[in-house]
Amino acid sequence: MASVAPAPSADHPAPLAPFGRKLRVGVVADVAYQPRWLVEALAKVASSDFAELAFVKAGEPRPRPAGSPLWNAYSKIDQRLFGSGNWSRPADVRSLRAEAGDATPVDVVVALGDVPDADIASHAACGVWRYCFGDEAATCASHAGLREVFEAADVTGSGIRVHLPGRGDRIVYQ
Repeated sequence: MASVAPAPSADHPAPLAPFGRKLRVGVVADVAYQPRWLVEALAKVASSDFAELAFVKAGEPRPRPAGSPLWNAYSKIDQRLFGSGNWSRPADVRSLRAEAGDATPVDVVVALGDVPDADIASHAACGVWRYCFGDEAATCASHAGLREVFEAADVTGSGIRVHLPGRGDRIVYQ
């Protein structure tokens, strides 16, 4: 019979195994400003008992392109109806505090945006991790959930896609 391990809590913290230490995480972003939800998710990882940010590298900030008239209208209606909290508002990923501040090898590199896996995969023992969205596990965050909204789907799928050199990509969480 299969069993499920208890979720980490104050009484049962997550074990440090298999490394016997905190997971070392690097963050590489194509641009410094990323969606707020993404930066806040990484901040939670950085403040956890099981992982630490070893480094954060981001490209130069670029001017944010203006949205299409249709997207701008949708955003205004969404804000009025649901008070969305601006989860997509840009936040500076460089505001995350890295422990070591260098690009020494890490266990995982979290890639944000248009960063080629081949350029960073050699720095991460457990691969390059990216958020992915929808049934097709696409990594383009700017269109996440769009199809589901137009199809009136109840749920937007998301997960984590891992790239390991020579082994291809696989979904490790969905």
